[in-house]
Amino acid sequence: VRSDEDQVRKVEQVGQLVERVMTLVGKQVRKMVKRFDVAIADGLPPIQMNAGKIEQVLINLLINAGQAADKEESWVKLSARPAAGAEGWVELRIEDNGAGIPEDKLERIFESFEQADTSTARHYGGTGLGLTITRQLVELHGGEIWARSVEEEGSSFCFTLPLWSGEVGEPEIAADQGRLARIRDLSAAPAV
Repeated sequence: VRSDEDQVRKVEQVGQLVERVMTLVGKQVRKMVKRFDVAIADGLPPIQMNAGKIEQVLINLLINAGQAADKEESWVKLSARPAAGAEGWVELRIEDNGAGIPEDKLERIFESFEQADTSTARHYGGTGLGLTITRQLVELHGGEIWARSVEEEGSSFCFTLPLWSGEVGEPEIAADQGRLARIRDLSAAPAV
């Protein structure tokens, strides 16, 4: 990941970002799980970000969650809300009810070539670089990423991004509640 890549930033609503990600991988994730929910808090201020890079982060985490959620009643949830106790930040969370990650492996999953479950890697492919790159992209935006997991119950991957401060110039963003409603409708659609 090149550090100059994070300089191509624009101001955008979280809902617009999620809508694009749903268009790219929503069907794929819904095929992996029985239920896929999306919840975006109302009234989130925009984020100044390299949207393509943050899309990569969300896609990687969503695909990983879909692959991990291997139970009959499997689900994945993507949510965005103001970060608790951290004014000026948004928290994006991807949760699943899959096999979970053993505590001794949880510490290393963001390191290069580490995979919590090699059988999943054999089945779906992968190099063990996805979470390393994901962490680097989040950190290039000034955010943090972390994971929590309980074996046999699932995992939660969270990352924070700074909200747009308004200092660069007036954003050309209009709240589009119709598009956000369509995202919520798409997340409720049954898997095909």
